[in-house]
Amino acid sequence: MSPSARAMKASERVHEIRVAGKKARAILKLISPESGPEAQRLHEKIRKMSHKLTKTRDGTAVLAMIDRLAKGDPQLKKAAPKSIPVPEAVELKRMTDELRRIGAEIGSLASAEATGPRMREGLRMTFARVRKLYGKCREDGSPGKFHRWRRRAKDLLYQIETLAPEPSKGERKWIGCLKDLSDCLGEMHDLALTLEVLGTRKTKVGKLKKRARKKYSRSARKAVKLARQFFRQGEKSKISATFV
Repeated sequence: MSPSARAMKASERVHEIRVAGKKARAILKLISPESGPEAQRLHEKIRKMSHKLTKTRDGTAVLAMIDRLAKGDPQLKKAAPKSIPVPEAVELKRMTDELRRIGAEIGSLASAEATGPRMREGLRMTFARVRKLYGKCREDGSPGKFHRWRRRAKDLLYQIETLAPEPSKGERKWIGCLKDLSDCLGEMHDLALTLEVLGTRKTKVGKLKKRARKKYSRSARKAVKLARQFFRQGEKSKISATFV
């Protein structure tokens, strides 16, 4: 099995671990004012674990994006990474087990007090960060700013899902819009990574770069439009008052 094939096979497991870690970190940000150093310790533990999977995640994302941009052209596909680091199955299992243990600790930290009004204060802070980053990206959307916006939007999504396990019809629309925004920003991140990789290639990749830049610009406009819809929809449904 080629390195790229092994990476693609392991990507689903890596994705599951990273998503679980992001959800756990988002919840920890809600309860950290109450649990203090203990929440920070767990947050840092998850961050380090996720960092070990970054190269695999980014490599497979670039591989998939170049395949999309190449549109079946075998010459353009040659620009894809030739090797991607993949953690051993035993290491991925260890991480999965560790996340389960951390999840149990988070459950014990989330006291009745922390899951009440003070937890919602953490949600208000995340909401404010997402809105602020939206304003910055609308004015000057550098890849770095869009990436920060993406991370905070993910935090907000996971936090809302935690505090609203059974959302109403209006809330589901709001959450759905936030998911679409997160997906759009995620695609932009993958395109930015792909452009970085293409910038190191000596082969002719001008066509791929052009397609990637065009797709990135289109996604940036879509992200701003989705965010505008998200905030407007929340105000109309009075969801923002309910949550934040």
